[in-house]
Amino acid sequence: MSAEEAESDSETRDLGAAPAPGRWDPLRAWVRPPPSPAPLRFATTSEALLEELGDPNPEVTDELLLEAQAAYDEAAERAESAERRATTIQGSIAIAASLTLAGGSLLLNGETPPSRPWSVLISTGFALTVVLLAVAAWRAFLVTWPRFLWASPAVLDVQKHAREVSVNRVKLQRTADLLVSYGRNDSIARLKLALLGQAVRWLMAALGLLAVVAVMVAAYAIDRPSSKHRATHCHPPMKTDACRLGGRGRGLPPGRGAGDHVPPAQIGRSGARTHT
Repeated sequence: MSAEEAESDSETRDLGAAPAPGRWDPLRAWVRPPPSPAPLRFATTSEALLEELGDPNPEVTDELLLEAQAAYDEAAERAESAERRATTIQGSIAIAASLTLAGGSLLLNGETPPSRPWSVLISTGFALTVVLLAVAAWRAFLVTWPRFLWASPAVLDVQKHAREVSVNRVKLQRTADLLVSYGRNDSIARLKLALLGQAVRWLMAALGLLAVVAVMVAAYAIDRPSSKHRATHCHPPMKTDACRLGGRGRGLPPGRGAGDHVPPAQIGRSGARTHT
């Protein structure tokens, strides 16, 4: 082999070589799957498959055509079933997310929010639950994403069929087209079912975490002191800021208890006296 031929062969290999996978390619594929995944079955062209089918008798050709049509319809049914279930899951996720956000906002923005340890735990639980629900919603949305390239026999192939010498050959060509399309659609249906399974698993994780958050909320409700106990010494006519801020004496300034020393100038008209 001469130097020019070796150089030309090297250039041909470089042009035909597949690009090296990037570091973030798996993450991109997880976030945004390919619109046309590689077929696992009948990964060939219609012409190559037609040569493999040979020239069987008309009865066998009719049976092959029926089987190819049934396989093509079965892949479409699996994809449609996955899309219907994904739509149902999307509605369930939307309801769960709205209830989670509403419950968290009511609990953490009330008049008596939880103490800092409880607020950190409950807020973290609500935040993680919303994140899990968002991931589940994204996986369910990918199932119904219209960017997947569904394959079907081209209408232009009818012109090729017109040039065939026999009806048996036309049926074989149709069988090859259906099988090649089935191979591509089968990979899309498998991908849709895998995405649906991921959405269900993320949703189950979110619901499990939401159950843990509910247990924490119940524990906080049991652990916190009741408002009736805090307002035992506050009579209706004397509900001043001292009652809300912790003052337990009648007519005492805000923040002072019944056992604190009160200067004479701060004794109200109610006749509150200093207790020692």
